[in-house]
Amino acid sequence: MHVLLAPSHYILSDSAGSEEYEASKIPVEAVKTYTGLSFTILCGYYIPTKEYKNIVKEFSNRIKILPLYGGVPKFSDIYRLKFYLDLYFYVKSHRLVEKADIVHHVLPFGYKTTFNIVHKLAKKSGRPFIIGPLQSPQFFVGLDEHVGIKFTKNKPLELLRVDVVKMISSPVLFKLFLDTLKSATTLIAVTNFAKRLYMQFVDEDKIIVIPFGIDFKEIKAKDYSRQHDRISLMYAGPLILRKGIHYLLLALAKISKRYKDVELHIYGDGPQLSYLKELAQTLRIKNKVYFHGFMPRRKLLMEYAKHDIYVHPSISESFGIAILEAMAAGLPVVAFNIPNVNEIVLHKKTGLLVQPSNVNELTDSLTLLIEDEKLRKKMGLMARRLVSEIYDWKVISSKYVKVYEEALNRA
Repeated sequence: MHVLLAPSHYILSDSAGSEEYEASKIPVEAVKTYTGLSFTILCGYYIPTKEYKNIVKEFSNRIKILPLYGGVPKFSDIYRLKFYLDLYFYVKSHRLVEKADIVHHVLPFGYKTTFNIVHKLAKKSGRPFIIGPLQSPQFFVGLDEHVGIKFTKNKPLELLRVDVVKMISSPVLFKLFLDTLKSATTLIAVTNFAKRLYMQFVDEDKIIVIPFGIDFKEIKAKDYSRQHDRISLMYAGPLILRKGIHYLLLALAKISKRYKDVELHIYGDGPQLSYLKELAQTLRIKNKVYFHGFMPRRKLLMEYAKHDIYVHPSISESFGIAILEAMAAGLPVVAFNIPNVNEIVLHKKTGLLVQPSNVNELTDSLTLLIEDEKLRKKMGLMARRLVSEIYDWKVISSKYVKVYEEALNRA
């Protein structure tokens, strides 16, 4: 069975971001699961780590990666539009659809905004066309995600509510989006929430749910037999307004008045960094907050186990890879009760879900886990077991292989 990934992603990289990482892992994990499977992978830019290059080399007879561009990636709506046009003409000129058994659009796929006319070639050749993993859009976004640090200096706490009805750039683009979506044999959603959003466009039986996966065995597990004097909170991810890190600092300020042995470790970089450092100083918790900056994924996977509680105060998420990684390390999670995240964190089982933006509830939930070591351990171990059973790449890749097999059988 030969699968054409067109595209795998605009940027194929196992270290650039969550989407890029997932796109890079799907084919390499699938060929490990199923020996009769091979891939031709089209992307905009190919920026792998040395480790990923070695894996691809190991399966060079079954994985072929074809980047359309070289050099430094370019980001704009114009370049993204050009990418999908270049993709179509490359696939058509090289007759890649005819050489494949299945065509799979992996990522990115923006809600109401993405199209891919490669589906026309798939239909003409009678090939199944699969789309996914599909995510829900962000319902809140900080303008700092678009205009950067200049905005955060002027208005550090302003949020823009995203009206999904107004996300349509144009009637033409929306029509192309619908045509692409409805042409699919199968849609793969990462959460049930995302599935419900896409059910307004296609029949429910066309959509299956397969969450993002993680490298369970690569994540160092927390050693609960080791005792230490301090309680360490952790956050990992970009320092952008949508992630709500300022709520965590406000909660820590309250907690610090009662507990002197609690500290917070923040892994990541972004336009909110200077503001968050100033806020920590204003709240008089500067000596309790450690900003570690950006850390490569493979190194970060070893850091989770050094901490006691993972906190994810985001007010909008399409999934939450860092949450899974923390759970895999055996940490209980405290997060806001928002769509998608509340499908990963099981309230009072693997962590605690808190009313969004509520600093008092966030403080109370953290306090509960700070005071109760047995509860932290119980939730952490349950979280680790859950990840190994549901989100490990061995489990996820086998589900993708099953999708391919079923699509081929129906063709």
